[in-house]
Amino acid sequence: MMSRRAFFWALVFLFLSLGRCAAGRPGVPALAPAPEIRGGAVYNSNAYEHFSLRALRGKAVLVFFWTAKDPTCAAAIRLLNEWYASWKPRGFEIVGVFCPAWEQDNAESIAFEEIRRQKIVFPVVFDGKSTVRNAYGLWAWPAFFLVDRQGFLRAQESGPLNEAKLKTMLEILIDERGL
Repeated sequence: MMSRRAFFWALVFLFLSLGRCAAGRPGVPALAPAPEIRGGAVYNSNAYEHFSLRALRGKAVLVFFWTAKDPTCAAAIRLLNEWYASWKPRGFEIVGVFCPAWEQDNAESIAFEEIRRQKIVFPVVFDGKSTVRNAYGLWAWPAFFLVDRQGFLRAQESGPLNEAKLKTMLEILIDERGL
């Protein structure tokens, strides 16, 4: 019969082994394949002839859900613009998903005006029918989903941006090269 101590360490080893197998490497654990991003118009995507999350495989991706006239989203956008400029050369991409919180904001013209007003530099998908929002199970703005270079969700956060935590997780994903 196995002692309690041996059983405990066997469970710890099993848990750690399964976590590494699921993720393929240490760091931020893999959760599930990231849902594809299908929405309406795509802005700031000149570099991608056919925009899709699948086309971004090989890059660390932050999927950022936001809405109009929200100060918490606006604060996150300012920081994400900076990160995008500095980390893009290292294989980092941001995909913004504009999800109208109110019916009066459910127009591509509103999204375009917000993108222009906030000087957003990363690609943004208009999700007026909540297709992407529903695929990701979104219930609060802003929301941040980290997708690794193989297309797996590795972390998610919603609400006000926890800059230090998100930055640490992003740096781990950006530095991972073990394809």
